[in-house]
Amino acid sequence: MALRFIFGSSGSGKSRLLFDTVLKRAQDHPDGRFIVLVPEQFTLQTQRDLVQLSERGGILNIDVLSFTRLAWRVFEQTGVEKKSVLSETGKSLLLRLIASREAENLPFLSSMADRPGMISEMKSILSELDQYGITPDTLLESEKRLEAEGGRPGLARKLGEIRRLQEVFERYQADHFITGEKLPRILCRKAPLDPTLRGAELFLDGYTGFTPAQLDVIAVLLPIAADITVTVTIDPSERELCSSDPLKALVSCSPREHELFALSKRTAASLIKAAHSCGVSTAVPVILDGSEGRMKSGSELAWLEKHLFRTGREGRMPFAGSGQQVQLRCCADPYDEVVCAAVTVRELVLRGMRYRDIAVVCGSLKDYAEYVKRVFSLYEIPFFIDRSSPVILNPAFEFAESAIDVLEKNYSYESIMRLIRTGLILDTENGEADLLENYLLAAGIRGRRAWSEPFSRSTKSGDESLLAAAE
Repeated sequence: MALRFIFGSSGSGKSRLLFDTVLKRAQDHPDGRFIVLVPEQFTLQTQRDLVQLSERGGILNIDVLSFTRLAWRVFEQTGVEKKSVLSETGKSLLLRLIASREAENLPFLSSMADRPGMISEMKSILSELDQYGITPDTLLESEKRLEAEGGRPGLARKLGEIRRLQEVFERYQADHFITGEKLPRILCRKAPLDPTLRGAELFLDGYTGFTPAQLDVIAVLLPIAADITVTVTIDPSERELCSSDPLKALVSCSPREHELFALSKRTAASLIKAAHSCGVSTAVPVILDGSEGRMKSGSELAWLEKHLFRTGREGRMPFAGSGQQVQLRCCADPYDEVVCAAVTVRELVLRGMRYRDIAVVCGSLKDYAEYVKRVFSLYEIPFFIDRSSPVILNPAFEFAESAIDVLEKNYSYESIMRLIRTGLILDTENGEADLLENYLLAAGIRGRRAWSEPFSRSTKSGDESLLAAAE
């Protein structure tokens, strides 16, 4: 059992080295179990990267999971009472209900509940309290301390209301639901009972830091797993990594908040301390200097990575670059920005790039999404907007649901038209669906038997054009 680190700056090749390592280990030990833990949004991309890098074109004994998916897999193995995970919308509805019913005990929060964004703030507070292991008892201690000091009575009252809100929220959802923030806590109890984790090799990549709840999970996994490898983004020229014993230096350092890699140092120190407390050894870390990374030495992006937000490294770029890797363009409004992006995309494609290799990143998706759909369609640029949409609005889901509805309601007019309006049977744009609807209403077509035979029933008005269109 050992804890291993791969240190390096952004683009230095940490992920590639980790992927190559896990693929080689999986190939050499086909009966072994290998788990790659990445943030939820990176699971699919990581799977694709591993498959593309694999010599065999597959990763049969490698699982790519997030902490949440790991939790559910462990629950299936060990047996945990299944409860529905309370969605963000469910949390909002529950908090609004609590604010209404507990108005007397929560005078400040209840009076603010109708203000825009207040329910969202309440959700964020409760989520962070869970993630960082702050219980109502912890809040009560802080509340009493503030009251004893007598300096900030307003803050003490607000802490008291947050404590009561947390208690009531827990009570309302305890019997039927579970929040995503509580999954790590249950995982800590169940992980030692899962035989598939014992002796497995774990690889963690893509994390800028870990919440206390996630650190607790890793602490539980350290004595169970055969090895745990973690990538940490940190400049190899940092004083701690240049010392003779980097791990010892990281544990003993006290990074200041304004330091660029303060979070990385604290994360590494927390993991090292957890390994020592579990009796797990720490291997000699791998420190990448970036020479084999994705950024070419001497390029504009490499220079920017080494100098951005670094104190004491000001100055001009020491070479005459092409000026094409980093460009700043001023636009009048978001629409002009999207037009500029579309023109640039077309230029890149004409130079030989592929659409799949181009990404457009914006600060606020809701402000740009409609412009992107309009402009990119005008420029005939295929695109995908990475945002979640309710499954109920998906035509395929509506088609499946309405098809079942047709059978349950014996081919009623309403169920048939609901199925047709999905656009997956008839084209709803050229009027075919409207003609069929008019015929169904005029001829009184109802029931399965009427739909099992060719249409031959004339309309009451005698209009044969509707019959011809329906046929």
